[in-house]
Amino acid sequence: MHKAEIKERLKDFLEYTGKNPLPYYVQDHHGDIGKRHFWCSDWWTEEVTRCLLVGIRTYRGLERPDKLYGNEFFVQEHIVNCAKQKLLMMRSLSKIKNEANKLLVCEVGRGLDILVASLVQNWTKVISYDRIVMHGRLISEYFGMGMGMEIDFRAETSERFPFDSINEDIILVANGTQIQNDVTRAIQKNMRIKHVIRNGRLLYGRDG
Repeated sequence: MHKAEIKERLKDFLEYTGKNPLPYYVQDHHGDIGKRHFWCSDWWTEEVTRCLLVGIRTYRGLERPDKLYGNEFFVQEHIVNCAKQKLLMMRSLSKIKNEANKLLVCEVGRGLDILVASLVQNWTKVISYDRIVMHGRLISEYFGMGMGMEIDFRAETSERFPFDSINEDIILVANGTQIQNDVTRAIQKNMRIKHVIRNGRLLYGRDG
């Protein structure tokens, strides 16, 4: 995908996220709603997407939106590090993109990992899950109806998701998740999960 197409896709996702916010009380958030010191997962998605769109060097010099001035929960370097993780994820996916054309995205949130993966290639199917049910509607609307992806969203947590039920060759993406060791073992046992990318890095893969 050309740089201009990547920027256009990032810009469109950023605008969609801003125009279709979830209620604050539904999201993961810190601080009191309506107060100066407040932070939520939608804002995180917007800022990481903005950083990817303009580039890290430019992002560091951007004027902050009013809601982030003096906000103790906004840490610019955390956003930069998250953007770096997404870039690493792209490089990891580029190495294995020909080995499976379906994704399983854990704790998907607003779908930024789906978007970043789409910059590498078009995936025939994306299975994803999140404990916040309302994410499913937004993901299906944006990536399903908007981009023509086959989206299978499930309202689950990492502890409850049936990783052993995956019966098609797939690449698993788990960035910033709460996956524990017992869940990791369940993932490793399923031979249809061909590769695992965690926090941007390619952890392991299987042949055959």
